[in-house]
Amino acid sequence: CVCAPEWTTDDTEECQETQYGCEANACDGDGRPWCNVLQMPCSYADPDSGVNTGAYGGDWIYCTPDGAPKPPPPPSPSPAPPTPPSSPQECVCAPEWTTDDTEECQETQYGCEANACDGDGRPWCNVLQMPCSYADPDSGVNTGAYGGDWIYCTPDGAPKPPPPPSPSPAPPTPPSSPQECVCAPEW
Repeated sequence: CVCAPEWTTDDTEECQETQYGCEANACDGDGRPWCNVLQMPCSYADPDSGVNTGAYGGDWIYCTPDGAPKPPPPPSPSPAPPTPPSSPQECVCAPEWTTDDTEECQETQYGCEANACDGDGRPWCNVLQMPCSYADPDSGVNTGAYGGDWIYCTPDGAPKPPPPPSPSPAPPTPPSSPQECVCAPEW
């Protein structure tokens, strides 16, 4: 005979809860561990076990808990449902940007300039933050072209470059050399 991996019996309220194999503490308070057997008929050497005496239905044995099946671990909490991906924010031009595409584009560009630094017929800019979404299907964020971090844009309302620095004031004109002092003939 072998213990059933999981079992219950109506003997006591505690035994009506699922028991696992041969538990160290008998559910009914008996001083010896016992379990219901997996399959009947079976034979077992202990003469006091139910399969030999017929007591309490005869479908149980006194058992040794060592190596007995252990209760299954409690069910792990259900993982949180995956967070649906949030829609990326709308693409906006970076206020200042450069790129290595052409020598002209290596100079700081400001937002969406009217004339593309690489000579493209349409104004474009690098975006402020990726990922982002943009309606124009030809923009890099949608095609992946040239690194994919740029969009075609409309220059109206785009950040303007800072004004050029004021020219340095002309250095002061040094005073002309004083003439030699001469006494007035009359005074």
